[in-house]
Amino acid sequence: KTRQAALVKAFVRYAPADDVRQYRHLLDLARVSLVFKDAAMLNAGLERVLDQFEVVGVKNNYQASHASLIGDRYVSVFVVVVVEDIPHVCEIRLEEHSFHMARLEAEKLVAKIGRAFCDNYENRRTFSDAPSIMYLARHTLFRPKDPHSLLVFRRHLARHYGSAVIAFRQAMGNGALVPFVQFREVC
Repeated sequence: KTRQAALVKAFVRYAPADDVRQYRHLLDLARVSLVFKDAAMLNAGLERVLDQFEVVGVKNNYQASHASLIGDRYVSVFVVVVVEDIPHVCEIRLEEHSFHMARLEAEKLVAKIGRAFCDNYENRRTFSDAPSIMYLARHTLFRPKDPHSLLVFRRHLARHYGSAVIAFRQAMGNGALVPFVQFREVC
């Protein structure tokens, strides 16, 4: 990941909650992709990676719960690599050749969609941060879809209260702060 891409991701995704500590969430600064001919070879490669490295996490994007709007399929393995006595978390992405080629084609279309969003905001003459808009468009298309139960819950809130914000305000009041005990009771 380029430095600029890392700065944009940290700003858009993590700065609102963590401000100066936003960079601690970035786990994909160092990524390598391993492309396999088929699923059997990918599975063998995954077994090899699990045996050779100190693994701190595995994300299987073949599972339906991790499926994105774009439909890309891969397995991410997060490993610890020690460089000059400093441990770093690195991502190893394992993907089948067919999905890899489809993702490369989709990247062109995603970039076109991102540029269209940027143009839309520039035409409105509002403040816009083009890299952030591009990141949000890409993130929205590549992130996992929301589970069906969450979609049903959101629809219920919208029908009953009008929006999630109105539901929250009715439950918590209009104050800027909510006591933890009250928050726990509502949840």
